Amino acid sequence: MKLLFFTVILFTCNTISFTQSNCDCYERLTELAGLKSTEEKNDSALFYYQQAFAFLPAESINYRHHVNLARYFGKANQTDSAATHLIRAIQMGYSKEYMNYNANLKFLADSTIYKEAILQAHHLTDATFNWEYYNAFQQLYGIDQIIRTQRSFNVFGRDSVFYMVDSITFDKAMRLVKQYGYPQQSKHGFTDDVLSLILLHASVYGEKQYDQIVELMNENMDNCLCLKGNLAVLKDRRLDWYYREKQLAGTWNYPGEFNPIEDLDMVDSIRFSHNLLNLAEFAKKSNRTLPKKYQPTPYPKNYFCQNKWKQ
Repeated sequence: MKLLFFTVILFTCNTISFTQSNCDCYERLTELAGLKSTEEKNDSALFYYQQAFAFLPAESINYRHHVNLARYFGKANQTDSAATHLIRAIQMGYSKEYMNYNANLKFLADSTIYKEAILQAHHLTDATFNWEYYNAFQQLYGIDQIIRTQRSFNVFGRDSVFYMVDSITFDKAMRLVKQYGYPQQSKHGFTDDVLSLILLHASVYGEKQYDQIVELMNENMDNCLCLKGNLAVLKDRRLDWYYREKQLAGTWNYPGEFNPIEDLDMVDSIRFSHNLLNLAEFAKKSNRTLPKKYQPTPYPKNYFCQNKWKQ
């Protein structure tokens, strides 16, 4: 089974054609915006994220996208626009408390437009907010987090408490998704924050669970609710935790360095198939030292959808 796992992934990465769906464009440009922000090229970062945002389906926009716009506008010293998007994010469920932990947002609290608008801002809860669905996920989140405070438990193996609890929360989450659909702010009133965490934790166990996760994520990529880059993280984490093997895409690492990578000649092609920056620019963005024998691969033509940018 393990050999088949590697063969399928490597074959896919060698033969893949680099598509340009709207969600591919959104994800790649978001990656590029993050790189430019790290380089303190704030006008460029804002430009690329605005281009990314334009590719999102209207029904898939959530508070996180407006937080990103607020952050990029803020770093580009466009305070009024930043505050406007921050207000929108708060109305969609973003907690004002988080501003205290983000220097690029905290200063907006002193802006005139923010002070005037926040007095009238309220969470846009309406008939579309599915409280039953939301509360069910909050209950699962509580279970997930409680068990992770008990560090004395054995983490690995099918006899571990982690495995038993993660399997229970995963099964319950999948039943909820089957009943209500994939969490979507425009449809249910909240995002997939909790579901994503449950999928991450469940992805390091058996093949059946992992296959269900991959299928669910693939089903929700055309509407940008799931991203290929996040799937790459799950694959690399699974290789590390479940198989005890080297990672493929270079996405699961300790701070400051890369965990061992299976094939440095192929790593960029694998990353491109998941809408990621090449390893060299990801290293710059994440402040990591590149593996010694790695050589960067140029991006495919129009990889960042230059031929589809909004004027």
